[in-house]
Amino acid sequence: MLNPGTKAADQGMAGAIFGHVDAVLGKPLQDKADAATGDAKVAAQKMLDEARVKWRELSFAIAAGVVEYLRTNLEIHGVRTGARSRPRSPARPSRPPRARTGTGSGSPRARPASSSYRPTTASG
Repeated sequence: MLNPGTKAADQGMAGAIFGHVDAVLGKPLQDKADAATGDAKVAAQKMLDEARVKWRELSFAIAAGVVEYLRTNLEIHGVRTGARSRPRSPARPSRPPRARTGTGSGSPRARPASSSYRPTTASG
């Protein structure tokens, strides 16, 4: 389920976004506020606290917009759910996908291994 979170940005996608915004923008500002003295320190901390309130609002706005967009526009096809009947053991690793070249028609064809391969044309 897509959870945009709350306007307080304390949970969901908004909380995750705010956490990153605060880590990137808040840390340097907090360091400067901590280094200040006297009235400058009080003013710097107040400005940082006010900025964090706005970052929380911005985080929720971004999250709500992303969730709304995904719910409106995302189409998922061919999803299978459920557990495998038995997990693959190290002795039976999964095979890598075969190398293929696409024809553009939706049906891939394997190319010959020969380096002298030349596609034929209608005239020759």
